[in-house]
Amino acid sequence: MKNKTKVFLLHNIIAPYRLPVFEELNKKLDLTVYFCHRKSKDRLWDTSLKGYRFKYYILPHIKLGPFISNYNLFFKLLPSHYDVYIVCENAYETLFSVLIVLIIAKVFRKPLIIWSEHIITEFSKKESESSLLKKIGNKVLKFYRKFLYKNTDAFIAYSRKAKEFLLKNGVPERKIFTGRQTMPHEQVIKVNISKSDTEYKNKQIILTVSYLKKMKGIEYLIQAFNELKLELENAILIIIGVGEEEKRLKSLAQDNKDIYFIGYKNGIEKSKWYAIADLFVLPTLHDAWGLVVNEAMYFGLPIITTTAAGCSEIIKDNGFIIPPGDKVKLKEAVKKILTNQELKKKMGQRSKEYSRIYTIEGATSPFINAINFVLSV
Repeated sequence: MKNKTKVFLLHNIIAPYRLPVFEELNKKLDLTVYFCHRKSKDRLWDTSLKGYRFKYYILPHIKLGPFISNYNLFFKLLPSHYDVYIVCENAYETLFSVLIVLIIAKVFRKPLIIWSEHIITEFSKKESESSLLKKIGNKVLKFYRKFLYKNTDAFIAYSRKAKEFLLKNGVPERKIFTGRQTMPHEQVIKVNISKSDTEYKNKQIILTVSYLKKMKGIEYLIQAFNELKLELENAILIIIGVGEEEKRLKSLAQDNKDIYFIGYKNGIEKSKWYAIADLFVLPTLHDAWGLVVNEAMYFGLPIITTTAAGCSEIIKDNGFIIPPGDKVKLKEAVKKILTNQELKKKMGQRSKEYSRIYTIEGATSPFINAINFVLSV
């Protein structure tokens, strides 16, 4: 039996939705995943690795501002011999560790693949120029990427927008292998619940699930809903999530009794809301993808999101894509769906159909294609 290709993969944190992808890759490869740390402070999800068969290692680390130093990574890799090295690029956070992997790959004359989700939006441009420190950091990051990309053999872009970013940064198209984010169906808990059995049976539920940060654009959804309440008397807005903007957003919504902040929900509690909702909205100003949209599609919901979301590429006739921060367009899109039951039903059906297309096998194909490419050069 032919030996499997031995692959090293560096990932920033243990993200539950990534684990089935790694497990599927491990069926075809001899994969070892190195996690730079267990999880970020704003990620409240479960980080258990129980039941997974791929090899992994959680690196000890020191936090240095926006950077993470995995101080033993070089010595951990030095005696190991992999056929291919893959790194998930996360701007500042994994910068030091990515450079270490680059050095190791060059020492052993092995190919390096960068897995990128980075996209550019008006929000990210403004953020990068919002202070002197960020301006300096942005210049350093540009220099770092120029050097890194020049020494990389292939790239995995996890959205069309990520591919556009790589092309703008001088990466040859032949080196880019494009895929898309997938929400593993086994991680979306099915529930047997009908809205008619709940207290909301006579309501139309607009749902959003999001970390409550400025970049998520929830304030525009609240503003649009406030202006719609006279036209959609039976509509309510459910906001699932917590975050630094929670207090300010609640103050925007305080005069509207039809807006509910219900905190962080996971598992079956989150699934119940998806199951009884009529419409899902992700009004983001910047999202490398937006996996909550994949979840909402699984439950057969019409979708409204913005051009600033990587996931906008999977919105076709199952919803509307609007400009970020445009509450007028957002209000029009919500009204159009909730006042047309036939349209709402058709969009929901299309969401469910599309969700079946985006499989774990499809999510692994750009990795396999990139690996085959670098090993054939």
